[in-house]
Amino acid sequence: MLAPAAPPSGRSVACQGERSNRGDKERTPMHIQLRTGLIAATTIAATGLTIDMGLATTCCSSGGELPEHVVNHLRRSQVSINTPGGWRGKALAAKQVRSGLRSGPRGVTGVLDVPVLCFGFNNVNIPANTVANLQTELFDGPWATGTMSDYWLEVSYGAFTFDGTVFNAGNLAQNDTVYEAADNGMTAANITAYVSGAVQGADATVNFAQYDNDGPDGVPNSGDDDGVVDLLALVHPEFGGENTNIAGNNNIWSHRWTYASASGAMLNTADDAAGGGKIQINNYTIMPALNNASNLIEMGVFAHEFGHALGLPDLYDRDNSGGEGVGWHCLMGAGNWNQPASPAHLSVWCRAELGWVEPQLMIGNYDDFNLRAIASEAAAMKIVHDPAGVEYFLVENRQPIGFDQNLVDCGIVIWHVDPSVGTAWNDNEWCTGGATHSYLAPEQADGRCDLEFGINRGDNGDFWDGDPTIGDFDPNSVPNSRPYSGTDTGMKLTDFSDCTATMSFDAHVESLPITEARPLDVLFIFDASGSYDDDLPNMLAQMPSVIDDIQDKFPDPRFGVGSFRDFPVAPNGNSGDWVWRLDLDLTDDEPELLTKLGAIVADGGGDIPESQYEAVYQAMVGNGIDLDGDNNPGNSDGEVPSQPVSWDTNRAPIIFVMTDAQFHDADTEDYPNGMGEGVGRFGVLAEIQNPTVLHETPRIFTLNAAWDGPTFSQGSQGGSPWDPGILYEQASELGVYSGGSIIAAGTDSVDFRVAVQEALNLLAMQMPSIGTCCWETGDCLSGVTMLDCTESLGGNFAPGEHVCETDCNDNGKPDGCEIAFGWASDVNDNNVPDECECIGDVNYDGSVDIDDLLLLLSYWGPCSNCTDVDLDGNGHVDIDDLLIALGNWGDCPSTSECASTEIEDCFGNCVPRTWRGDGTCDDGSYYYNGHPIFLNCEEHGWDGGDCPSCASGEIADCNGNCCPADWVGDGYCDDGTYTYNGVPIFLNCDQYNNDGGDCP
Repeated sequence: MLAPAAPPSGRSVACQGERSNRGDKERTPMHIQLRTGLIAATTIAATGLTIDMGLATTCCSSGGELPEHVVNHLRRSQVSINTPGGWRGKALAAKQVRSGLRSGPRGVTGVLDVPVLCFGFNNVNIPANTVANLQTELFDGPWATGTMSDYWLEVSYGAFTFDGTVFNAGNLAQNDTVYEAADNGMTAANITAYVSGAVQGADATVNFAQYDNDGPDGVPNSGDDDGVVDLLALVHPEFGGENTNIAGNNNIWSHRWTYASASGAMLNTADDAAGGGKIQINNYTIMPALNNASNLIEMGVFAHEFGHALGLPDLYDRDNSGGEGVGWHCLMGAGNWNQPASPAHLSVWCRAELGWVEPQLMIGNYDDFNLRAIASEAAAMKIVHDPAGVEYFLVENRQPIGFDQNLVDCGIVIWHVDPSVGTAWNDNEWCTGGATHSYLAPEQADGRCDLEFGINRGDNGDFWDGDPTIGDFDPNSVPNSRPYSGTDTGMKLTDFSDCTATMSFDAHVESLPITEARPLDVLFIFDASGSYDDDLPNMLAQMPSVIDDIQDKFPDPRFGVGSFRDFPVAPNGNSGDWVWRLDLDLTDDEPELLTKLGAIVADGGGDIPESQYEAVYQAMVGNGIDLDGDNNPGNSDGEVPSQPVSWDTNRAPIIFVMTDAQFHDADTEDYPNGMGEGVGRFGVLAEIQNPTVLHETPRIFTLNAAWDGPTFSQGSQGGSPWDPGILYEQASELGVYSGGSIIAAGTDSVDFRVAVQEALNLLAMQMPSIGTCCWETGDCLSGVTMLDCTESLGGNFAPGEHVCETDCNDNGKPDGCEIAFGWASDVNDNNVPDECECIGDVNYDGSVDIDDLLLLLSYWGPCSNCTDVDLDGNGHVDIDDLLIALGNWGDCPSTSECASTEIEDCFGNCVPRTWRGDGTCDDGSYYYNGHPIFLNCEEHGWDGGDCPSCASGEIADCNGNCCPADWVGDGYCDDGTYTYNGVPIFLNCDQYNNDGGDCP
């Protein structure tokens, strides 16, 4: 993509209207210490070049409007992790791993090696020492402010970085103005010329095969790579076109694109590809050598443009609508201009997109919840506040640490994320919500919407802390905690602490309705060691209520019980101890569950750690423990016989582990002592990620009885008689890899039921509705979740699993997909385009008339599951619904003129003639051209006999469906609310005098 424009020179120190009681905060840079407020300069001794490092933290700067040709390039060069090419494929694969769609690494790891080609023009040479200086600044170091490689290591917590070699590609054949033309070097023909010219100038020196390393084995050009250089970086000899501080600047504007998009085909190099043919060039990015007329460019623009190689999009406003997107608060906004020599860190969304942070779901009530600085620890929270399960908040603690030393604010950042915005990203910013809004936006604490209005690129009123002028973040604050739809879900964050490395706040996050859930298989695994003797009675007393809670949220569950102590060998355990025991296989027999739980005796256990890893592994695999290698598990002391759990493939597997101690780990200790090798951390995590017996990864919740409050940040709170740090790390890791969590059950497990309720709320949020993923091509895929569709597959989500099957207007595009993309309106939100139905014809008689208005009035007020009368789908029958009906007053337009092979059904909708009498009763269960088809009326002989005649004592309702005759006038209005034989019954028609007067 493109680098954002540089901020204007003369950045002022304070913003007009800034809160006066919030003074400047000290900044102590990690790499270099300078007095606050000074513009510092340092001289790199080896080069003699001076590098301006403007460390004064300022605000109130706007990048101004982008030239039209720059905007046009942005439209053609959008990028995300779904964009094919290079390491974006690795980023997408890691995201799919985290979504449970495949196995493999959960984040982007390794080193992406990049060839950097410096070139000059016929009239402009490469500045002296540029190649050597960039090699040092970008990759090798030492560099006073840190290298670009250092930056990526820092933001990825050591998981990933860029490396590379800087080459001199010589001068191109033409003068600079030929390549720049009038559009900052963005004409496709000129791009083709300078990219190919630079590659040809370096081809004899550079082995491009060493830069194709996007395959799984980590070896370049080994045969598993795609034969294309992962990323080509170009450096032209001037300052960049994005430096708008220099008048008349038409130099090449820093950007990324693909050579094939510019020229029509990839560019061949002279180097052989392992899979045949030549190594090719496609993905490229270009940056300047200078930041002004004479000084070496800082690494910030490189860091930004290289981020696109991983699939990170531009998060500034790309369409000149006046906003600044995420501003200085993220590298992929204007963070590279926050301080070009020490650019801002990635936002938590970017880190999460690449798998370097896995935000923990937050739900329930928390007092003094602690969150450590994300610069120091991969800790962040995710709050789903949207009943549709799409939008969410990401919460991080940003502090001036490391390369993030020049933040214009510090404290809690609350990011509002809406993946449904798609590739519009942050072009349509709107602070207070509305139909169009940003993909990613910080909820600015001062409520002034400065970023959206383009007032500045960030100031010290954007983050949340204990400043008394800030207040709470709740449904009625400014900004507020509602989704963009305006629904009040009760979510609030309050009582923020002062800005420190570990910040605290109170949180209230209500559970959202479960939109879909399979029945559960729930296995309770109890610590039966001596330290649990006070816990088991409390859990047994609460278990009936726990069962009721589970059944209320997830009907028809099954329950099982397992237990563990330790291997019966000193010092691990005592004689009579067991490492794993399946006390009760999964069953719906509740009394038996309570009986088996009551029979567990807490005793023994030997040393402090217990056999949790072994117990969880056996719960998943059930193959027993064979320590002596005789292939007969269970025949020797300490061994466990095979005890497979009868997991049902049609149910969601859930494991609750109740414990108060850290886990024995056979990977790091002789465990069991002197008796062979048990299963440790690596074996358990491998089984979680790639189940060999279970049909899917079970969600594992560890209910910890050792300290008083839930802890998501390592060591941030709590106290345990053992080692809460180790227990937290082990249990949290199980939660991260399985989609579960660690939750406090209180001293002696007095809060056992509360802890399970919290786990159920997390489960409810992790089980989104299944629907259909749509692409602009008209293709669609059923059976995927909304987040998988929008974030992993790059499509638009449509609710329902049969979207691909209906095309009411016969235009070749599924109806639900047209609605998802906004190509068709659906005012009543029933997934049928408005053009294909007669909205307001509540009684389906072919016209919108007084009868329909009376029905609407009879339902006046709040309603649920009333799509026939709630015409705009807002949960209320109100004046808006009446206006919709009046707007469609009269006979409904024919949905189509029936073909010669079609007939009209009972309500005038066309249907193939062959449907009548075809052996299937057409009673509204089947659709044609987007309409439910009814042939079960006298006109069609009750569907030619396909709809059975009613039995004695039954009558045919208004639609021909059988129901008891005494339902007429029985005091209940039968308007489809009640079913008989699984079919909604309608008696509210003239034939039955509106259900004998029951329906008004």
